[in-house]
Amino acid sequence: PPDAGAETAQPREGRLAVVWGPHGAPGRTTVAASLAHGLARAGGSVLVDADVEAPSLVQVLGLPEDSSSLATAARLASHSRLDTESLVGLLVPVGPDHSLLSGLGRSGRWRELPPSPMADVWAGCREVAAWTVIDIAGGPLEDEVDDYTLEPGRDALAASLVRSADVVVIVGAADPVGVRRLLQLVTQFDETERPSGRIEVVVNRVRASAAGPSPERAVREALARFGGLEEVVLLPEDPVADQCLLAGCSVLDGAPGSALGRALAVLVDRIDPAAGARRTASRRRRRGFLRRLRDRRAERHSDRRSPTRPPAPAAGPDRGG
Repeated sequence: PPDAGAETAQPREGRLAVVWGPHGAPGRTTVAASLAHGLARAGGSVLVDADVEAPSLVQVLGLPEDSSSLATAARLASHSRLDTESLVGLLVPVGPDHSLLSGLGRSGRWRELPPSPMADVWAGCREVAAWTVIDIAGGPLEDEVDDYTLEPGRDALAASLVRSADVVVIVGAADPVGVRRLLQLVTQFDETERPSGRIEVVVNRVRASAAGPSPERAVREALARFGGLEEVVLLPEDPVADQCLLAGCSVLDGAPGSALGRALAVLVDRIDPAAGARRTASRRRRRGFLRRLRDRRAERHSDRRSPTRPPAPAAGPDRGG
């Protein structure tokens, strides 16, 4: 028998973080991509595109379009053939300890992801990585069964994920329409639909042009007054998001020292402090500042070494005789 004082290492079960939000394009995919990149430092992460309406993580990360690995995993699970080895073979590497389970090619294929086999897929993801970040479609969830076929509805998968996830990240937009939609989504929870895990509310694209001269204070006051939401994470409007989209990378990967990158790092550390995303963003920011400072000094030094010559005097009329 083992010694009484011997400690046996127990495998740590991974956790699920679902990124959800109201209708529109508040930035759910942008937030999900950066969350998976930041949480990879806490023991590895798997990013899953479970958006049955408009899957786009393959395009956001600049990866070649291929068959849906998520649908393949669902088919294997429905035949009891999904194990850890087969699931790992379906993952597309994105970075160190960071991979992607690509979504459906078009919205009409949502029936390929029935909730019952997908439960085995999520269990496999929990074994593969410490965090699984799942991007789902936005809007209210109607978990209804078809009266004729008795099949789960279009929102059945998303509803089951929201109810059972460890963390639900609700992303809204920082304009009057976006804030109203966010408040309607958050305040409609009843006891059966309310997530069992922790809720993190995120407001994206905070800017003065849509929320007034003090946009951060205006958004916080509106959410606190009309929704009772005190703890929210605000993400500023930043052109670096478009630059990272063109480069095919997440914001925390391409520009962690930017204003948007630092705000996303705060969100990552709120979900899992072991990720240390703020330290990484601060270090990358100082490194970028020092690089720009060195470039300026080198430019000034080159200007001193090659001074410009004074212009030659213009030739006047010949007055000699």
